[in-house]
Amino acid sequence: MTFHCLGCGRPLIVNETGEAMAISCVFCGAMAPILVDEETHAVAPPISLLKVLALGATPEMHLEYYLGYSDHESSLRRGLEARLRHCGMTSQQDCGEEKCRQEYTEKLMEWRRNTRIAEVGEP
Repeated sequence: MTFHCLGCGRPLIVNETGEAMAISCVFCGAMAPILVDEETHAVAPPISLLKVLALGATPEMHLEYYLGYSDHESSLRRGLEARLRHCGMTSQQDCGEEKCRQEYTEKLMEWRRNTRIAEVGEP
């Protein structure tokens, strides 16, 4: 069973037993990544997100906590991001605090730089 990070699309877990694991995505920086099963495309959100959605509370974290920093696009990611925004979650790039917007820019640039290095094999 292979799970991918919804935020960046990279494989995170290859697990034959389907064990639950505490995990963060080292590729895009998602602290509580939403996982997607490679074969079935089933979504496995972290418990922290399920609790927020079930209670109808406004999430305290920015979108990047769950989706990380990347340019990865997919219809599943766009749909889930729209749903989270509907629930009141915002991106760091839309935050009223300058430090959040600056962190978003820095981490996205870092992801782009690391992706380019991985693709080309050199800095």
